[in-house]
Amino acid sequence: MANISKAFLRVGFQEEGRNYTNFLWIKDSNDPNSELITYRFVSVLFGATSFPFLLQATLDMHFKKSNFQNKTEISNNLYADHFQGTASSENKLLNLYHEANRELMGANMPLQLWVSNNVKLNQLIETDFPD
Repeated sequence: MANISKAFLRVGFQEEGRNYTNFLWIKDSNDPNSELITYRFVSVLFGATSFPFLLQATLDMHFKKSNFQNKTEISNNLYADHFQGTASSENKLLNLYHEANRELMGANMPLQLWVSNNVKLNQLIETDFPD
């Protein structure tokens, strides 16, 4: 199991879509006549109800363009920003681990906080993610 690091911040808006996610800020909160500043979000707002859909659509688009071996298995084992995979052999498990890391890193969605009940994979995780 693993999760996508900072998934909410990794789903960005295209330039033209940013105009629909504006918010206003008062330059000086102590001055009632203070200038209003308009800011635009560059990524999906944290806690937006549409986020799970937007994240999945982003990942699906990446997987559709990719030709890696286990893309369907990885895609089917993602729930929001969590990955939970199983394998019938240790070799397949290690291959799945490497491929999931590589492909999601390629989508700028690195996996983190890996945990497993396999000793060999846990040793590999400790080597790859010493922190």
